[in-house]
Amino acid sequence: MSPAKQRASAYTSLATMIEAGVPLERSLELASGSARGAFARGLKAVSAGVAAGQSMSETMEAHPRAFAPLDRTLVTAGEHSGHLPLCLRNLADWHGFRDHQQRQLMSNMLLPLLVLHAAAVLAPLPRLFLTGMTGAQYGMQVFGILMVPYIIAAVVIVIYSMPNSGPARRVLDHVAIRIPLLGRALRQLALSRYFLVFSVLNDAGFSAIESTKLAANVGGNSVALDLLRGGTESSRQGRRISEGFSRRLDAEYLAQWQVGEETGMLSETTRRLSHQAAERGQMLIADLLKMTPRIVYLIIVIYLAYMIVQAVKTIYAPIQELMY
Repeated sequence: MSPAKQRASAYTSLATMIEAGVPLERSLELASGSARGAFARGLKAVSAGVAAGQSMSETMEAHPRAFAPLDRTLVTAGEHSGHLPLCLRNLADWHGFRDHQQRQLMSNMLLPLLVLHAAAVLAPLPRLFLTGMTGAQYGMQVFGILMVPYIIAAVVIVIYSMPNSGPARRVLDHVAIRIPLLGRALRQLALSRYFLVFSVLNDAGFSAIESTKLAANVGGNSVALDLLRGGTESSRQGRRISEGFSRRLDAEYLAQWQVGEETGMLSETTRRLSHQAAERGQMLIADLLKMTPRIVYLIIVIYLAYMIVQAVKTIYAPIQELMY
């Protein structure tokens, strides 16, 4: 079970048990039974903390490796508002969405990755049989072909496992947001997360300053969230939150937020904005998943064509020397 699916399942179970009247300590203990790794240990620690008289959010703050900022923030809001099950279900929906996207990505990339590995093994074979290439040289060439995608994947994984505010993560966010289609998807998902967290915190009675500040620091692409960070300072100065937003924010989102401020229905408006941004992000990711295998195939075809040309040159080079 993927980490995202574990969290979706655990938070759904927690919400159901709490609504059924099961004590929080016992609910956490039961939910930890179906989890694995750091998340399971984190749930057990939270259960022990609750038994010792701490709140759920206080214990979660002490285990940042097990609980992401989004999880800790929404649980805090749930305790503050008295609607913990609702906030847990919001978390479950979010992690369920992440799990669905991850599974789609793996499904769409499986065949291209298999083809890439097959090409890496087969492409150097002509040179192995037609030249004096040794087995060790052949192995190094195969390794060299696969090394680049593996290094890129490893760097991305390492950086994204670092804190959201780290300089390396910031650099990667700058690069990612500029990649066609992917950048647009990351932007929409970051905005969706911001709108969701703001809505929950606003409903829980947090001040505008607290809500905007916390919503801008729960993860997601930091460059996209820069569009909204000015809302905190604007609120601190006694102005409307929207007056601090970047003019580069989607005009439709900005207009709807302003209407929500004018009508006093900002929580409902931002919840609707969260759904809209998430839907757009999903559509962009779906388009990206359709295109990515084609890009991989194109790279493989170009590389194979290059290797064929090199093999032909190797075969005809001795003939040309004899002719001239």
